[in-house]
Amino acid sequence: ATVQRTLEAGGGDCDDDAVLFASLFQSLGYNVSLRVISVDNQYWAHIYTLIHLPKVGPLRYFFPLDPTEPGRPVGWHYPNPAAQRDFQL
Repeated sequence: ATVQRTLEAGGGDCDDDAVLFASLFQSLGYNVSLRVISVDNQYWAHIYTLIHLPKVGPLRYFFPLDPTEPGRPVGWHYPNPAAQRDFQL
């Protein structure tokens, strides 16, 4: 969904939220990536946003944002996916 549609709906699924967070942080001047993961090494099942830190200078850390996992704190991400790929935007 578009950012506008996701905001109007009050959220969405993982790809909707990933696009929303990536767009918002890019508008603030951050570099971002999207990470897709597979839990069974057969299907890409999930996607979430990675914020590059620091905001300027060489990349030292990715801060994951995944609001689709209930009860998980900000910064949580899947610890050991079977496969993952990052796509810098």
